[in-house]
Amino acid sequence: VGVSNAAELYTNLVLFTKRETSQVLAQFCQELVQESERTQAGFVNVFEWHPTQQFWQARVVCPARRIESVVLDEGVKERLLGDIEEFLGEDTRRWYKEHGIQHKRE
Repeated sequence: VGVSNAAELYTNLVLFTKRETSQVLAQFCQELVQESERTQAGFVNVFEWHPTQQFWQARVVCPARRIESVVLDEGVKERLLGDIEEFLGEDTRRWYKEHGIQHKRE
């Protein structure tokens, strides 16, 4: 039972492997993560933050739209686009790699 006045289904998966075949399990887990983070061109994955459980939950996949059609308060769009441009820049990618941090936003 969830905490938001609605039933929520939580599932767990426990996997075991022999030590000598642990790479197979690691590869399987890596593929699961990659699949869960997969995106589709022309669409945007929308996530919702759950402050009580401290995680982002995928909510909906929407068709992408042109940035010119997005209405935001004055200056917000420019700051947002600047932040995105900086985050995707080569210097930022290098910094994340040098510090051993996965280059993605959470």
